[in-house]
Amino acid sequence: MDRRTITGIMLLVTSILASTVLTYTMNTKVPFDNVSWLTEYLSRKPVLSDACTGINPLDNTCSYFITYTWLSARILGVLGPYGALSIQALTLILLFYMVYRLFKEPTIAGLATLIYGTAPVAVFWLTPSNAGPHVFTGILIALFLLTLYKAGEVRSALTAFLTGLTGLVLQLFNPMGWLIVEAALIGLSAEYIVAPLKRVDVKTVSSITLSTMPLLLLPWLRNTYSLIPFFTGLLILATSKLLEDRDPSTGARLVLVATAISASIALSAALIQLLGGGGYTSVFVKPYNPLIDYGVLCATGLLGLIVLARSRVLEESPSVRITIISATIILLIASLYDPTLALAEALFSAVLSGLALYMVTGYVWSHGIKGFETILYRVIALIIVLGIVSSSMLLAVAQNKSQPYIYTYDIQGYSNIGTPIRNESAWLNALTALRQAISNTSVDNILVISYWGYTYWIQGFLAESPPAPRVYTLAHILGGDRGKYIVSSIMLSNEAAASRIISNVTSMINAERTYIIISYLASIRVMMGNKTSNAYLGLAVPVQSQNYYEYVYYAAAGDLARLVLYASITNTSYVDYVNIYNARTGYEIPLAWNNKGFNTLLVQLAVDSLHRLGYTVYNELYSYTPLSSNLNYFKPVAVIGVPVMNVTGLYSEYQIIHVVAVYEFTQQ
Repeated sequence: MDRRTITGIMLLVTSILASTVLTYTMNTKVPFDNVSWLTEYLSRKPVLSDACTGINPLDNTCSYFITYTWLSARILGVLGPYGALSIQALTLILLFYMVYRLFKEPTIAGLATLIYGTAPVAVFWLTPSNAGPHVFTGILIALFLLTLYKAGEVRSALTAFLTGLTGLVLQLFNPMGWLIVEAALIGLSAEYIVAPLKRVDVKTVSSITLSTMPLLLLPWLRNTYSLIPFFTGLLILATSKLLEDRDPSTGARLVLVATAISASIALSAALIQLLGGGGYTSVFVKPYNPLIDYGVLCATGLLGLIVLARSRVLEESPSVRITIISATIILLIASLYDPTLALAEALFSAVLSGLALYMVTGYVWSHGIKGFETILYRVIALIIVLGIVSSSMLLAVAQNKSQPYIYTYDIQGYSNIGTPIRNESAWLNALTALRQAISNTSVDNILVISYWGYTYWIQGFLAESPPAPRVYTLAHILGGDRGKYIVSSIMLSNEAAASRIISNVTSMINAERTYIIISYLASIRVMMGNKTSNAYLGLAVPVQSQNYYEYVYYAAAGDLARLVLYASITNTSYVDYVNIYNARTGYEIPLAWNNKGFNTLLVQLAVDSLHRLGYTVYNELYSYTPLSSNLNYFKPVAVIGVPVMNVTGLYSEYQIIHVVAVYEFTQQ
């Protein structure tokens, strides 16, 4: 075993250890994103139809994203709480082997695995608490590239079949896997343009094209976006067949292939519009930030992309070469819509970064004439590698220190108004109380009503194996409109009308107990450094005028801010519930109630819950007198108020609290 092989293996072992330590120590045990909460829920549901019924009993539909997530969640559930760590270790081993086969250099393979294993986005999405379908992305991409490379070497029916099979599995475990397949078809079309034979590998292209068909035909897997690689494959094959007996120039071949790919996208777009291409990206709440997600991969990956494009590396396998280049560019843009795709982008960037670092450090390592200069240059080479890896690790640690969105979701967009307080989660405390209340019952079916954006938190937190009560929620982000309509109607009806709606719904799904959860922000007035008993609904926004006079505005947040949304869902006008002339700015409109708005169940629950925290409740956009409520059919289970921000104006000071209130519905 030579020194390069030993170096590569040592880098591989280091990457596995570093990745394991980082992902294990950064595990918050509280899922960060909705997709991880959804995975937590689906991992407890052995039957897909039961899982879909639980989160959407009235529509009882499964979007294709739920199906993809359920497939991966079941495997993760079998592997146990640290299955994501073992999958990551296998991914690094396979990535090492794949890069070694491509470049025939173990040092490049070792550098690529070390860079990928410590990349901020890899550490973030591969922690056990953030597990989801993206966990399998790296290992499946490595397998797909390996089979694609082998198919280019052997050009047999077996290798073509294996390439199509790995492409199918990649698409089964990632709803955006078709992007990688599309990049591979672009790479294979390059053989028609630049390879010495100048002909398409018909077997491999046909196999990859056929791999998209199950995604189009199976009812619960129907991903219409797979039409794009399907038509791309067909048009590439048709172009190759029509010009089989001719020998067009390289420029003409390039134009023909580009036209075929463009036509496939245009045709697919029209069909997706006609058939309905179910979007799923609204499920994510984590923003995509390339500088934070990739760290130094942004620079080293770009350098590697230039090296791969301009050098003769992988010249014998243009399909894989172009696949890597096109996938890197496509995924960099696609991650704007699906932030988990940044994990796939990090893998391709790590391969390119390994190549670039090998070129740079290899030159520095071999540079030098005398002994001291040799040592100096080699130290510089080590510093380059260690600097890149350590900076990635620091970014990974910093990114994973941020609180999960269940802590901060309802204050998004307002964090710059005051000084945030890092505190416990009102939602987690409220759900803990709800779980305790449910555990003390002997019923079989329970309904929890809330805004559909909270559904995955509720189901993921309350998910238990039988014989625990079955928990239903009426709507979720990717669900149908019927459940959202009923939730909105309940929130905007008065207590008596809302109670009738709830009674009808509970009889439809045989729910024996019903709970409703609301979440909002309130501002507690602070005088002389001490909190008073006066609480104002909304988030106080002190604004100073040029004459040193202070105006205090109130921004609606949480459920109180959704009055306009609920009205639009129920096909009513929000002006039926507010007096817009009382609102001084746009964000005050949901709080500028008229009498009908004040008597909605949503507002009555908010006023009652704030009273139960011991405060005198005000909303100056509705009335300058204290507010009170009179609920007859709802009793509190838990009302949690947690300070999340301090706001200081010229003359006033407020402490902002996040309130999550859980009420049980009692039959009329």
